[in-house]
Amino acid sequence: MNIKKILIIFLFALILANIAIGASYAATEKIHPSTYKEIETFDKSKIVSIDKISVYVKKGVDDSYYKINIKKANKAKYKIQSVTCKYSFWNDDTDKAEIIYKTYDGKNKTSLTIKQPEDYYFLKSMTINYQTKSSIKKESAKLQGSTGTTKVVSYSNKTGKKAKITLTEKGYNINKGQGNRILTYQKFNIKTTNKKYKIKTVQLVYRDIMDKVTKTLTFNGKGKTSLTKTIKGKHNVMADGFLTVIKVTYR
Repeated sequence: MNIKKILIIFLFALILANIAIGASYAATEKIHPSTYKEIETFDKSKIVSIDKISVYVKKGVDDSYYKINIKKANKAKYKIQSVTCKYSFWNDDTDKAEIIYKTYDGKNKTSLTIKQPEDYYFLKSMTINYQTKSSIKKESAKLQGSTGTTKVVSYSNKTGKKAKITLTEKGYNINKGQGNRILTYQKFNIKTTNKKYKIKTVQLVYRDIMDKVTKTLTFNGKGKTSLTKTIKGKHNVMADGFLTVIKVTYR
């Protein structure tokens, strides 16, 4: 299972495991993810930008799709005629990995959204046909299985009874072996829902895939109703853990 699947499954499994615990603290609440959006950028084309966008909400609804956009410098010259995607999946009946191809009509526009047909499908590559003024140009982009890295940025909203938190994380995925994610930037903003709630401390709790706490970071709220903090430096997700819960203590 790759790092992206591990991250999402682990993150939302912990929501159910920790909800009951937060109620036992009078002045402290544990705030869990309510929505999560991730954008992974594949820098594999000179003509278009390719992003995989994954959206998850607390109730278990999820959606994944690919967004293809002609880069600004190329919009006058190129239009997307069609895109053929090569997917791989594991067939339980034959106990083998199989390949299927799906072609999507670009309608000669400058952008195209492709919804992933099934959650267990892995997009290995895509072939893009462009319409130009004089001819058809073809370009192939390898996505899954690359040994390089891909940029990733995620946004999540966390809503508690007394505060709301927005969290932004940036970094890159290492797409080789079992895969890994390195975060280089984390920023959170917390704001209480009522002026009578004053923030004493904010604690970030990181856990590994075995649900063991790997580290915590604590920030002084100074009795204010809002707090914004930026954390920079390399954070190895598999070694240092996932940020699973933000614990807020009020005065």
